Amino acid sequence: MAGLLLPVGLLLAGCQSASRPDHTTSRHFTPAPVEMMAAQCRDQVSRRYNTKPDTVVFDAPEAFQRSYEMRGATQHHERFTCTFDDSGKFMSLSMR
Repeated sequence: MAGLLLPVGLLLAGCQSASRPDHTTSRHFTPAPVEMMAAQCRDQVSRRYNTKPDTVVFDAPEAFQRSYEMRGATQHHERFTCTFDDSGKFMSLSMR
């Protein structure tokens, strides 16, 4: 009987699930200050649309999956979206 329990114990030991990483210790990402993000976006928009930087307006930035978006418009109602990475670095400008 003892000889039968040993193989069963080994089989059960192989079925144990591997420990999962603790996701609560993942790094918390904080964006650059909103003013810096707006300045980067304003610079890109004023170049692309050939408009004065002080005529560009923005909505509040929105967080998405490890990135941020900042929507806005020029004085001529041309809509755009600036995208930033998780640290607040400018990534792209798209027209909407």
